[in-house]
Amino acid sequence: MHSPDQYLKDLLYEYDCVTIPGFGGFIMQLQQARVDQSRQRIYPPSRQPSFNSLLMHDDGLLISRMARSAELSYHDASRQVAEFISDMNKRLELKESIVLKGIGQLEKGPEGAIVFRPDAKANFLPSTYGMVAMNLYPVSKHTEKTIIQKKHADRTSRDFRGKKPASVKWTMALTLPVILFLLYGIIFPSSIQKMYTNYSGMIPEIFQANQPEPVARQAVPEVKLIQEKENVIIEPPEPPVIINKTEQIAEKPTTEISPASVKYYIIGGCFEKEENAEKFLVALNKKGFEAEKAGVTKRGHVRISYKSFNDKEPALSYLQKIKEEENPAAWLLKY
Repeated sequence: MHSPDQYLKDLLYEYDCVTIPGFGGFIMQLQQARVDQSRQRIYPPSRQPSFNSLLMHDDGLLISRMARSAELSYHDASRQVAEFISDMNKRLELKESIVLKGIGQLEKGPEGAIVFRPDAKANFLPSTYGMVAMNLYPVSKHTEKTIIQKKHADRTSRDFRGKKPASVKWTMALTLPVILFLLYGIIFPSSIQKMYTNYSGMIPEIFQANQPEPVARQAVPEVKLIQEKENVIIEPPEPPVIINKTEQIAEKPTTEISPASVKYYIIGGCFEKEENAEKFLVALNKKGFEAEKAGVTKRGHVRISYKSFNDKEPALSYLQKIKEEENPAAWLLKY
């Protein structure tokens, strides 16, 4: 079991005022960090006790801490504190000094008052735990003279026309063909439309996998087609026929198609390879279309039709339906 002064020391870390019943009390005082110029030392912030013999009331802190820590009853702890106080009073009457370990020293003054000298090494501020006083050493500053060298101004003329970066050249090289193509489309819109209609049916062919070797071209009789308003591909006969109001002159005779054999086909695609055309035809039949082949172009591409009609009006109506629901690139062929 510890002596009462040990419990008193622990209480001084937690409370600002702790009393010893019938003897006096310790009041804690906070001191800021300070520099001792005479000793060339710097001291950290501290919390030091001062003694007041007039605080003789019992605040209950010392007896309660001793009873709880030593597992004693309050009565037994109070009795031990009273014995501790009686012993200190006797020693003070005999002019002896009382050393409270880690707190300070008590002794009788010339006028009979109790004088307290705190322990210089004691610091009851928990936030400065581990900090100690340190010596100060003067620092000598060596001033270095920097020599500034003057540089002569370069007054020679320079060519400020910098070269164009490579990124600008590449941008111009890539955008120039696009601009030319757009200008060509604005000036000659009919050529762009013809190019689109000629190759629109060949788009599905690009995505076909494992394609066999191209089959031989088939001879197709030359036919004369009449251009319609709804995206109709025109395949002009060779040589061209010149039509006049008074007479019709042709460099080469062409075969005319009788009205009974002419049909209107809703073309869904043109395929260079017949195997791909067969696959597309089977796929349309599975979807419920009355698909069929609609002849071969001059380039040997097989045309596949969603359905054929004998009259123009129902063909145009069905073409509009196919464009909206199935294939926007579908077109009408009179063959």
